[in-house]
Amino acid sequence: MLAGLPALLVTECGREWPMATTRWHAPADSDDRWLLDRCTGPTIDLGCGPGRLVAAQSARGLLCLGVDSSPRAVHECQARGGPVVHRDVFSDLPGEGDWHHVLLAG
Repeated sequence: MLAGLPALLVTECGREWPMATTRWHAPADSDDRWLLDRCTGPTIDLGCGPGRLVAAQSARGLLCLGVDSSPRAVHECQARGGPVVHRDVFSDLPGEGDWHHVLLAG
């Protein structure tokens, strides 16, 4: 998905679901507002990918941090101006215990 190429999610039973890779790379939009509006305080986005939600929350003036294990995702998030760390989400993370919201969005 980070390459922006068409991708499929294949379930255990073999069912295929197309992934919206172009949307994933686009800026956060009105469809994302429902999720983002619920994050009213410091927010950590685990597996932030290219950082669209991190950038949107930061633009709203909220403390937000993206976390991703992919160097490419971290680079893309930084290019959007989003604060991000290159880490495994199961490792020690900055501000542990201080985050009011956790984003886990695909």
